[in-house]
Order: sequence, then C-alpha cells, then structure tokens
Amino acid sequence: RGGASSSSASAAASMSDQQQQRATKEEKEMEALDAILSVLSFADQYKPNDTQPTGRDCLVCFLRDVTSGLFEQGKKKNVVTLSTVHQAKGLEWHTVFLARFNEGV
Repeated sequence: RGGASSSSASAAASMSDQQQQRATKEEKEMEALDAILSVLSFADQYKPNDTQPTGRDCLVCFLRDVTSGLFEQGKKKNVVTLSTVHQAKGLEWHTVFLARFNEGV
C-alpha cells in the first residue's frame, strides 16, 4: 500500500508542478501582450500630420522617441523631464518650460 500512496503523491506533485509552470507561462504571455498593447497605444499618436507627412516620417519619429526614453516617461505620472532644446525639437509635449540662462550676469 505504501508504494501506491507514494506513487499517487508523486503524480499529484508532478501535476501541481505542471499547473504551476502553465500558470507562469500564461502570466508571462499576458505580460508580453500588455507590453505590446502599450507600445501600440503609444504608437497611435504617430499619424501623418504637418510635421510628419508620410508613414516613414511617422515611423522615424516613433523610433526616435522610443530610443530617447519618451515611451518610458509616458508610463510615469507626475514627472518632470529635463531635456536640451536640441533634443526636444520635434517632440510633442503638452507643456514646455524654457529656463533662461545668461552667461556672465
């Protein structure tokens, strides 16, 4: 009897491990899907307009903004982004403050 009981316990543990692996895999798949949906949502604002008239221009702007960290900044709330004027050119921020610095004053 002890052998049968041990064998069923082993099968139950194996089944539990499989269920846990399946649940972990599903969690990772959901995280990946959420990441994809987040990128697509961010990319939605890159439509042809006066500044970026073609699809290629939209893609270039999107990739530039993603590589500059703008995508990650968009996920955070109540933050201030510091940037040079040169880097900010072409970015579509809701509000921009320019500080004035005078040399030698």
